Amino acid sequence: MTILSLDESNLRFQFKEGLLPIKFDETSFYTNRFNTLQGSKGVDFIVFDNETLYFIEVKNFSGYEIENKNCRH
Repeated sequence: MTILSLDESNLRFQFKEGLLPIKFDETSFYTNRFNTLQGSKGVDFIVFDNETLYFIEVKNFSGYEIENKNCRH
């Protein structure tokens, strides 16, 4: 089984075989098109499988445990 690893915000993400992850902000589309739109917001990863498209935004709260102790989702 092939596992693809990608890093973002000092975190490592591993994607199993059958998933196609793309670091969106490293694509030429993001740089040349999407990022030129005023107010545009990107995501860290776009991941495809046979049936679903996932948009993943990474937030690393390491080092902020005290500030986030009482946060509720």
